[in-house]
Amino acid sequence: MSMYTERVGRGVVWSILAGLLACGAPTSSMAAEPQADAVAVAARNAPSLSEWADRLWSSAKRDDTPTFLGLLADPPAGHTSLSASASRLKSHFAAREDDRAQRLEAARTDMTKHMDEAPTAVSLSKALVSAMEIYELSKDPARVLDEPQVRELVRRADAAARDAEAKGEWLSASELFIRLSLLMEESPDAARYKSDAQRLTHRLAMLRLYAPRRVWEMQNERKMEADGKPLPPYNAAGSDFRKKLEGIDVRMVVDAVNKSARQHVKLGDMKAILLSGIDSVRTMATTGDLREAFPGLADGDMVSRFMAAVERERAAVVDDRAVTLADVEGAVRRLLAASAESVKVLPGALLHEFGNGAMAALDEFSAIIWPDELARFNKMTQGSFIGVGVQIEFDEASYVRVVTPLDGTPAQRAGIATDDRIVKVNGTSIFGLSLDQVVDLITGPQGTPVTLAVERPAKGDGADAPRQELDFKLIRDRIAVASVKGWRREGPGEHEWGWFVDPEAKIGYVRVTQFTEDTTDEFDTAVDAMTRAGVRGLVVDLRFNPGGLLDQAVLLSQRFIDRGTIVMTRGADNVIEEKKDGAGRAVLDKLPVVVLVNRGSASASEIVSGAVQHYGRRGDIPAVVLGQRSYGKGSVQKVWALAGNRGMMKLTTQHYLLPDGRMIHREPGAKVWGVDPDFAVEMLPKQIAEGLTLRKNADVIPPAGAEAADPDDTFRKNLDLQLETAVLLLHAQAASREHGHARLDR
Repeated sequence: MSMYTERVGRGVVWSILAGLLACGAPTSSMAAEPQADAVAVAARNAPSLSEWADRLWSSAKRDDTPTFLGLLADPPAGHTSLSASASRLKSHFAAREDDRAQRLEAARTDMTKHMDEAPTAVSLSKALVSAMEIYELSKDPARVLDEPQVRELVRRADAAARDAEAKGEWLSASELFIRLSLLMEESPDAARYKSDAQRLTHRLAMLRLYAPRRVWEMQNERKMEADGKPLPPYNAAGSDFRKKLEGIDVRMVVDAVNKSARQHVKLGDMKAILLSGIDSVRTMATTGDLREAFPGLADGDMVSRFMAAVERERAAVVDDRAVTLADVEGAVRRLLAASAESVKVLPGALLHEFGNGAMAALDEFSAIIWPDELARFNKMTQGSFIGVGVQIEFDEASYVRVVTPLDGTPAQRAGIATDDRIVKVNGTSIFGLSLDQVVDLITGPQGTPVTLAVERPAKGDGADAPRQELDFKLIRDRIAVASVKGWRREGPGEHEWGWFVDPEAKIGYVRVTQFTEDTTDEFDTAVDAMTRAGVRGLVVDLRFNPGGLLDQAVLLSQRFIDRGTIVMTRGADNVIEEKKDGAGRAVLDKLPVVVLVNRGSASASEIVSGAVQHYGRRGDIPAVVLGQRSYGKGSVQKVWALAGNRGMMKLTTQHYLLPDGRMIHREPGAKVWGVDPDFAVEMLPKQIAEGLTLRKNADVIPPAGAEAADPDDTFRKNLDLQLETAVLLLHAQAASREHGHARLDR
């Protein structure tokens, strides 16, 4: 029998009675007595609301899905809304399994089809996508990798990727290696494919910086091969790499190496760091496609001369037992001199690639923040940026579409509207640029002017109306970006939210998108509003939250945890260096809470969910962590200014530990990492994609005359099984407490 089959209970008894009455069962007093007895027995055997709610909560905390689903089939009598929600949720779990079976069959068909096609990079890449979907959908993913057809696909894709790399077909090789890395992420071959993917990603990053036209050509060829449709024409705006290299000098790069060797959590090996930097310079010199930017790389004799110098430096480092900072600076200066006498690569470019390569020897989260990247980095941590206040995306025709203007910003005040197409910035066409390039053109110093040209359909001529071009002259200003969002937009302001996902049951909902300087203040404002309205349960949604500031994660955790350790940090000497504790500020330690996490929850969101989970399991707070295992980014990056104050670096100096000593961070080859939820509730890829689309549309204020997306469609259309489960758990607790049953099995 399926685990989703309803067990016999009160619902079956009522079905039998309904059938008897419909068939004209006797209505005399004697004939009615057995029916009354049956109802009485059912009522005696049915769980009370308190018992049912506590058993439901306990089954979730034990990750006991069969018991949880059985309880959904037998809710307590007399609670119509709760019973309807339980029935709907049970049907949605069953629907997920039906969808899984259908998608598995379709994915296997697609994989076989693509493997039967001519073995090109395109067909193999498509087959890998199908294999990845099979892996994600399977209840035994490890067995998928052992299937003969999948093993053969991996063999073919591996050979094709290495052949493409040998031929200089960087884009094809990169795509294949990245997809192999994702498919084999938890296999013994994971480290090898991750290294392959990183190597190609590094080379392509060089090409995007110095030879963007060549990257566009490769992408266009790839797209034509895939679907016969070309990319938008190449646009050179924003691609002047010389400007991006301004401010880079030897002192900056050597300082970064010095800090890495002295401060990294694993005490960076100076020798390994220097070798990795030299190898990056070698990669640059052997990438012929860079000759567009550096003509000297087209001269074979000059390349050979430079490569000889590179190999001499490398050999000297290999033979040196103890590499010092003076050795690093000497090697860098000799490489610069050798380049000046041969291939004539710009000094800033050579330093840029040496620095990136050196940092690659450490870990994926340590990096130099180059001068041209500072503004974007600050935006990620400060929760604000200098710009005009528009959220943008590509539409289906590759135009830059305004998703929404942010309330109170220069764009909104000037009249820029949702669905406008931005076509020019300061008179320069942006068609064909990446979104990052468009953002770089729009943003700039506070108080400076920028003109956006937008296309908008003429009024009154219908959907196919010709578009008129309008110019908006704006003054850049500081734009605050909210990091805490609610369930339903109630106005144009970034903080105008309806906070109740279930207004009748008073179940609150907060979505924390990242941890910035204002996150806890925003969270407190939301909680105050819900408290005044009588909140009886709270969903804290940390899914797809990449993290942010440690102090904000601690402050937010203190709203739930009154006393005790929240997080610890351990440094290079393997000694606990710092503890962050509760501070007697908990205002939510008695409120039932469900925290949602998934593979997009990282760093600071893992600190919050892990700490709440720890004290929830101890019984100190009524909390359940629900969803899927988090990302496993449990490392601390400190940020330093580099010599000259033109650039910065972020360096991994510590690892986080949860209150029980668990390390969040995913180490190579690890089987345990991140925060495993108390209750694992899987969502299928299609559900996730459609749910995110609905959420995005519901988060924006629609243009005049258009109907807003309804976030409640999330439940009606079975787009978020995790959230729906969380809401029912809290609804049951709220109903139980309302009826005088305050006991909660924490």
